[in-house]
Amino acid sequence: MAANRIKLTEERTAIRKEIPYTSWTKFLQHHAALGDETALEILRSKKLKPELSAGNSNEKYLAELEITKQSKGRQAAVLSSLGINQKHKRALVAVIKMQELAAKEPDLKNDDIKHRIDINGTVIFTLKTGGTIRDTGKEVYFSPHDSQAVSLGTKYARMKWGRFAVDIKGNTCKRGRIIQLENQSKTQTRPDGMSR
Repeated sequence: MAANRIKLTEERTAIRKEIPYTSWTKFLQHHAALGDETALEILRSKKLKPELSAGNSNEKYLAELEITKQSKGRQAAVLSSLGINQKHKRALVAVIKMQELAAKEPDLKNDDIKHRIDINGTVIFTLKTGGTIRDTGKEVYFSPHDSQAVSLGTKYARMKWGRFAVDIKGNTCKRGRIIQLENQSKTQTRPDGMSR
């Protein structure tokens, strides 16, 4: 029995190297970590939160795998249109944005920020100082006790949503409304209260 256990352990280890996930959620996390935006969106979707039964997990797996394969072409087109170079094409857009932000910070290096993806599709950036920045897709949270996390979290949110205003409340950043600079400059108010 001991010899069989050793043999099975070796076989299991070899299989784990080839297939590092044991469930549908782990499969999605693995593909999201490799840069698959579709896998990240599936993790974030509320439809798939209840655990799949053994009977329909293979059908769901195959259907989602087909969707993932179809979206690879669209994803590659989006990345090339964003001007993302070849070495970054195996990373999520969120990770690429954080790397760009880290490159602009004088006291940060790329290896100072680690990232991982949880089972809900939240991209979690961990700083060397211990602070975290969490991107859920709709909100960005940061550690309020870490000044570097506060600074990077707000900059990351502004970089992520671009021309949208960022609403910051406590340690949460949300996407706000579109900034209308053209309309604001056209309807400036004079000191007497009349608009120009």
